[in-house]
Amino acid sequence: MSKQSNRIRMQDILEDTIEYYSESPRAQDSSGSCQYTDTDGNHCAVGRYMREEFQTAEFYANDGVSVGSLAADLDTYLKSNVLGLTEKFWSALQEIHDSDNNWAEYGEGITSVGKVRHARMKDKIEAGDYS
Repeated sequence: MSKQSNRIRMQDILEDTIEYYSESPRAQDSSGSCQYTDTDGNHCAVGRYMREEFQTAEFYANDGVSVGSLAADLDTYLKSNVLGLTEKFWSALQEIHDSDNNWAEYGEGITSVGKVRHARMKDKIEAGDYS
């Protein structure tokens, strides 16, 4: 795929993620820590784009499973329509998802801090920083 089509896909994924978590709960464990998939079947930003067989709490039960730890084989875990995007992009997307400062109470959307981070990530995608 071309760099331009990857940028469009990244922008689409970013917008989808912001919209989704503005209205839906983030995946968390009982202590409030982010999880790729929680026991209620909610997924984190990257987890939402994983193939179904990897969207289970059991798959992520090991400590230390992160985008970085999956990086060498990241495309192995992802759905076919999002293959080929960089670890740097997925890590940045996950950071937006993970930060409590970016989100208001459940169902109340993104905060002003989150809006700034969202805009900054959009600019970086457009500039090719995640290519």
